[in-house]
Amino acid sequence: TGAAVGLRADAGDAAVWSRLDAQTTALAPGQAIKFAVRTSDDGVNWSSPMGGDGAAIDWTSGTGNYLGEAAGDAGARSALTGVPFARYLDVVVRLESGDALSPGLQSVDVRYDVLPVVYEDTAGGVAWTGTWTSLYRTQFSGGGAVYAAGAGKSVLVEFDGTGIEWIGAKTTSAGKAAVYLDGVYQCTVDQYASPNSFRQTMYAAHGLDYGTHTLEVRALTGKNVRSVGYNTWVDAFAVDGLVVAEP
Repeated sequence: TGAAVGLRADAGDAAVWSRLDAQTTALAPGQAIKFAVRTSDDGVNWSSPMGGDGAAIDWTSGTGNYLGEAAGDAGARSALTGVPFARYLDVVVRLESGDALSPGLQSVDVRYDVLPVVYEDTAGGVAWTGTWTSLYRTQFSGGGAVYAAGAGKSVLVEFDGTGIEWIGAKTTSAGKAAVYLDGVYQCTVDQYASPNSFRQTMYAAHGLDYGTHTLEVRALTGKNVRSVGYNTWVDAFAVDGLVVAEP
């Protein structure tokens, strides 16, 4: 049998939910403290209950990829990485007692990241093709960036969300790069500038339909006639959502 109580969190206008952690009493055999979540942009219209992976949960029986922990589990499930981002998060708690008293729920902590989420060039889920060289300087986001020159060098980011920005550098040794969104060519970016400038938005796409998208940057062989090199610079990606991590 189970008893359910509800909690609600408001992250503001631009956030992505990241974790749900709970403090509980020790669980006896048959006991469980399970969580499902619902999301809403307006606080009125709500999604169906889901687990941390975004998959639907049968909350009448408590089955599915629930958050929280049951007696005998290896550990608590806390990641909200599959939950679509929205302003409001409704947390439903199911207390399963088994043959004992209901377990004790002491506190619930819900965390979120403010959008955009900045992923540095070293982040997991960013796929690189060809040889890229790292350069560490305080001028770069996170203290470092990567560069490559010539054909066959590219970087691909797969993300769940509604927008993304490619952050790079404009330098006297930079070349040109082609940008593809969801596999469709968007533009060619000339990264030449004198003097050098850093943490620059090279390309931005916002207001996309929520879902899985890809952004690819391909180094080209062309350059501005004033440039002394062909480098394509990648510093970071700012995502209105979450990068899809590598399996």
